[in-house]
Amino acid sequence: MSSLFEQRIDLYRDIEKVRNSKVISYLLGDNPNFSTQIAKDVINFFGETLDSLGSVPKITLVLYTVGGDTLAAWNIINLISQYCDELEIIIPFKAQSAGTLMTLRANKILMTKKSVLGPIDPSINTPLNPQIQTNIPNLPPQPYPVSVESIREYLNYAKDELGLTGDSLAKVYTAMSEKIHPLVIGQSIRTLNQIKMLAKKLIDASKVAYTNVDEVVKFLCSESGSHDYTINYQEALQLGLP
Repeated sequence: MSSLFEQRIDLYRDIEKVRNSKVISYLLGDNPNFSTQIAKDVINFFGETLDSLGSVPKITLVLYTVGGDTLAAWNIINLISQYCDELEIIIPFKAQSAGTLMTLRANKILMTKKSVLGPIDPSINTPLNPQIQTNIPNLPPQPYPVSVESIREYLNYAKDELGLTGDSLAKVYTAMSEKIHPLVIGQSIRTLNQIKMLAKKLIDASKVAYTNVDEVVKFLCSESGSHDYTINYQEALQLGLP
């Protein structure tokens, strides 16, 4: 009996025949006890794999991830695209956060009824972040991720819903700055602006005829409500993704 690994390789070969392409897989864990994320340390492995493959007409990337480092995702997908004329991405189940960002470079996205994409709005996690105590014995406090959208909504609520202005609004901002380091606030805003720029660059590089680029980027960055919002294939079609 063949191993699970050998069975998977056979399936990838079948996909290559059906899609008339070369398959690369990037599968990351989302189990709480074995969670892995998109990270820069894998870029060299991609480089070695792609060098051995050489330039080909079409690459199919099989992608499973809940996200990770935004710039690592940017580097990986741009690296892959240099080795093929056409890039398609198969999402068997999840390609969320930075994984969704990667799909914006694809000429074609293949999803199943179980597949989900997600918002690309970033969360900042630095040593300056607020610290929270865990329930795990002997584990020190851990940094709490800060979302720029949460910061923005907090301030918008104070201005638009509560109608605060002037000194009253300044006190709200001061209170927030006492909980969240100002450098973290600044970095979160910079990161959101950067990810919007990266998304537009990837869409442009895909050469897919999007008719609503700004609307797509805006929805993925802010209008989807929360970072754990899921986008199925029907909504992806409605957004105009290929």
